[in-house]
Amino acid sequence: MEKAALILGDAETLEAKDPELARRIREKMQIADPAVYVNELVGNLRESFQSGEINETHHNYEMLSQLLIDWDKGADYIFEHYPSLLEDAHQRGIVFSLDEALEQFRRYARGEGINNDLRRFKDLEAEYHPENAEPGRNGGIFSYDVGSFTEDRDVWGIDMLYYVQDEIYYLVDYSVWCGSTGG
Repeated sequence: MEKAALILGDAETLEAKDPELARRIREKMQIADPAVYVNELVGNLRESFQSGEINETHHNYEMLSQLLIDWDKGADYIFEHYPSLLEDAHQRGIVFSLDEALEQFRRYARGEGINNDLRRFKDLEAEYHPENAEPGRNGGIFSYDVGSFTEDRDVWGIDMLYYVQDEIYYLVDYSVWCGSTGG
């Protein structure tokens, strides 16, 4: 519970009280360096201009041209003046700070992080069957096959990881998988 409270707090407190947890969150969330991200983005953009993929007929030509001019003003400037780039990065799951990573954890805990794959399961009726649960490597965390369904030629399935403490079930994580029926 103490660690959960730290995750629900701010990055500065987390860093001060549990630097190891902060490090593990940074690794798990793969926090990106904003300057490296912008430089890679601009490098790809420059290649697109050079190859002719982006030219005067491109719908964002003016904005992209200005971005090439402005890129050396730094990532903070770019994200402030081109907010759609920051929004796009966040939509793709890229975070640039421990605070952003913590906010993603909080959104996930509030159920706001449901991705398109998870939406596929909205009509799946699941019933608990003990034979579908398997203990994890440490014995305290269990994996449970929630269910699957076939869509077109793909079989979609969902598994969850959970643990039980004081007769309360806690969801740890879930995974979505997809396989082909071969038909």
